[in-house]
Amino acid sequence: MAEANSETCAVKEEKIVDINERNKSEIVKLKEEDVPGATLPRNTPEECTVKQLQRWLLCRGAKTTGKKTQLVQRYNLLVQPISVISFLLLFRVLVLIL
Repeated sequence: MAEANSETCAVKEEKIVDINERNKSEIVKLKEEDVPGATLPRNTPEECTVKQLQRWLLCRGAKTTGKKTQLVQRYNLLVQPISVISFLLLFRVLVLIL
């Protein structure tokens, strides 16, 4: 009887491992609408509340503290073309070095 239980446990463990291995190979792709706060709920950032702007910035790994005007400025910096952002970051590094 003990042998039967150990075999049953081994089969269950094997199935669990198979399921876990199968799940590791699956890639889950999220869309913006799948993550709360990933898109702005209003047409412009000025129409959003501070909490809404903070959540949007948090989803992008940006600083979330400050007054609403600062949050709107941060939003505008993040949605500008990458070349402008790169220039600003380079400028900030140069200012820190000098």
